[in-house]
Amino acid sequence: MCIRDRYMGSAYGTNMAVIPSTEVDVNGAAFKELARLRDNWRLVDSYFNPGPIQFAGRLAQSRNRTLVLSQGNYLAELKRVNELIDQIKSECRFGVHEEIVQIAIMNLESLEKLIHVLRRNLNH
Repeated sequence: MCIRDRYMGSAYGTNMAVIPSTEVDVNGAAFKELARLRDNWRLVDSYFNPGPIQFAGRLAQSRNRTLVLSQGNYLAELKRVNELIDQIKSECRFGVHEEIVQIAIMNLESLEKLIHVLRRNLNH
C-alpha cells in the first residue's frame, strides 16, 4: 500500500514505477571510498556487482559496496544475528539434553514476542 504510493509516479506523463532520487552525501563513507578509488579505476578493472539483493542461496550475504560502506554496522549486526542462530541450531540438535532444548525454546519464544511488540510499535 505505501510502497505503491512511494514508487508509483508520473514519469514523462505516464504512470509507471519510478525510483525516487536521493541526494549523495559527499561526506559519507560511500562517497569517500569512491573518491579514494576512482583514480585507480583508470588502470584496474574493479567492477563488482552481486546483482539484485538475494535473500537465499550462496549470494544471500553479498552486498554492493555502497550498502556495505553506508550501512556497515547494520550489516555486521545482521551477520552476528545469523551467527548466533547458527550456533543455537548447532547446539540444539538430536541428542542434546532436554533442558537445553526447553531453555532455547523458552528464550526464543520470548525473543519472538519482543520482536513482534517492537515491530508493531515501530510501525505506528
